[in-house]
Amino acid sequence: MSTTVSIAGVNTAESLSAQAPDFLPKLWKRGSELSEQAEDFFSEFEGTSPDSPILQETDFSKDAGQTIVYRSRAGLYGDGVIGDEVAGDKAEQWRVGNYSCKVDYFRHCTEHTLRTEDETALQSEINEGIPEDLGAWLGRKKTTHMLMMYRHKGNGENYIFANNKPNREALKSADVLSMDGIVSFGQVMKTAGARPAKVGMAGKNKINRFILVAVGEGLVALKTSGAYRDALEAAGNRGDTNYIFKGGYADVDGHVIREFNPSDHDGYGPIGSPMNPRAIVGDAITAGTATFDITGGGSAAAADVSNAMYFEHFSNYRFRFRPDDIMSLDTTDRYCIIYNTSGASAGKWGFYKYVTNDGRKLVVTERLGSAASGIRATTVGNVTYSASVNTDAHPEGSIIIETNSYGVAFGRSILLGAKGAIRGYGRFRNRRSKETLDGEHFKRTFITSVFGQAPVARADERQPHYRVIEHALTYQGLNLPVIA
Repeated sequence: MSTTVSIAGVNTAESLSAQAPDFLPKLWKRGSELSEQAEDFFSEFEGTSPDSPILQETDFSKDAGQTIVYRSRAGLYGDGVIGDEVAGDKAEQWRVGNYSCKVDYFRHCTEHTLRTEDETALQSEINEGIPEDLGAWLGRKKTTHMLMMYRHKGNGENYIFANNKPNREALKSADVLSMDGIVSFGQVMKTAGARPAKVGMAGKNKINRFILVAVGEGLVALKTSGAYRDALEAAGNRGDTNYIFKGGYADVDGHVIREFNPSDHDGYGPIGSPMNPRAIVGDAITAGTATFDITGGGSAAAADVSNAMYFEHFSNYRFRFRPDDIMSLDTTDRYCIIYNTSGASAGKWGFYKYVTNDGRKLVVTERLGSAASGIRATTVGNVTYSASVNTDAHPEGSIIIETNSYGVAFGRSILLGAKGAIRGYGRFRNRRSKETLDGEHFKRTFITSVFGQAPVARADERQPHYRVIEHALTYQGLNLPVIA
């Protein structure tokens, strides 16, 4: 049975809503889904095939707090028998395991008033922009959730460091992404049992590659390295189709490179990403010797926004995966640089140690300065004060970058194979709901999705399908310390 809706006159929002009440929600859902996909970096990797980088599973029966369980089974690798030996005497048991993906509600809403519409004359723009903005929020939320999952849900073998360094503290400025490193990381995964993921088709043939996901700051060192340029010159296409001229990245020994560039947006929330923690100073910092807080947001007004987690990508933040899955308290000493981009000390930087990070602020326990007093010290971590490059006063808008104790800015890249993670979707996906308050003066629009994400585990509980690589980052345009 079909229904034909005849709409006379101009197709205004009012006429569409009145005459075809199901039409606008469909447009809204379509708009929000497109925006979600645009902002969700990992959406292009989703698929239902075992060769997909991200396995997608949809179970509409699952509601908040419910779990989608997957079985895993190892192959047969026993000794067997030879000749007239009885095979039954050496029967091999199947090794069976399982892994799960717990789904929950992820919700957000936006609110405006009739006064907002009247004073800004933006009623139509507000109504049209709501689905796109809420969809984009959900896409970014899924991406952050996935990246934090990779950071914290793996086993010890899932985390490796550039140039075979043993840990983050051992990283120096030269420990960046390199061609040799990418090749060796891929071999580590192959040895562990990972398979390349399907990234495309050439006719009827599958194209399988490992996928390196890295932020632009991490890839600059690769792109400008002599080894990479020599490879493009010697083995790349001739002329202006060479990647040196057209941009992008050539495959590196069977590894596809995908650049991830989170923007420094103008909203009330974190910039950077879990792969490159950074923020912008909110309340100006003055020289001193007493304990103080580093705030974010880029201005004092933004720093006062109570639900803006400007430091959720920095270490020691208790990230919430679900209401019943919150990261445990971490009391490790952490470090950051604050780089002045304006004012009398533009181009200079300060160095700070913190432990407590509640998402809105970093509580400083030591600060680098010219003389020791209170929490001020001439050496913090492994950095010693130098008047030529250091300052301990920072205006609003200065850049905050997480580092190790040597002042080396670090980041993370992710190497994915087939089944790099599982994404489970439940009963709602981009569901819209609305409410009005106080005589319809306040208008709220909500978005609701039920989903969860988890690493794929084998029967032996190992997760060989991805690796997180920590390495030094080079921030272009900032005169950060070079540590050899």
